[in-house]
Amino acid sequence: VPAFKRILDTFPLQYNFIVNLVGGECSEYPEEELNTVIDETIEHEGLIQFTTSGIFFNEKIAQTTPYGNISVSPDAGTKETYEKIKRVKCFDQVWENIRKYSLAAKTDKFPHPVRIKYVIIPGINDNKEEFKAFVQKCMAMKNTMIEISVEYKWFEQNGDKPLTQEMIDFLGYIQSFENKIHIAYKEAAVPLLRKIRTDFNLF
Repeated sequence: VPAFKRILDTFPLQYNFIVNLVGGECSEYPEEELNTVIDETIEHEGLIQFTTSGIFFNEKIAQTTPYGNISVSPDAGTKETYEKIKRVKCFDQVWENIRKYSLAAKTDKFPHPVRIKYVIIPGINDNKEEFKAFVQKCMAMKNTMIEISVEYKWFEQNGDKPLTQEMIDFLGYIQSFENKIHIAYKEAAVPLLRKIRTDFNLF
């Protein structure tokens, strides 16, 4: 917080800056520190982004949705796969908190939907049944979009290799939902798509 305040005092930040809270569970930051970052960002007319596991619901973060966006990463549509990936039994709790955030985000001032992230983990959740269950849960929410990424360690080892037919088919299956719900691709998913989709442009 002292460093954050020094930045705001030193630089004339207005309108076009973003504060992105990542690298941990932002809802578990000390309340005074979290409130300071949120309130100072709003006062200086910045945009604030939250990346959360969704295990905990934070009312202050929910109230901030008109001034930023929230990204939750369940990475699964079924309880069994979620618990295999996350190693905690919080599947229902996470999706209930996504529902709460999506309802809070339903305001005239809110510029962005709640982002529900699906990190593709080959051999774990890269199958049509899992993704279909995930999409169905997302579409049951209000004011949400899907973010697609790929597990980073897998990409480090395989990103320079030709894509397997299984991965090509799975990415094509994800694409088939683009006319039903807003899907955005980011991080390691971007170079993979550029290998197989001539129509794909990040911008």
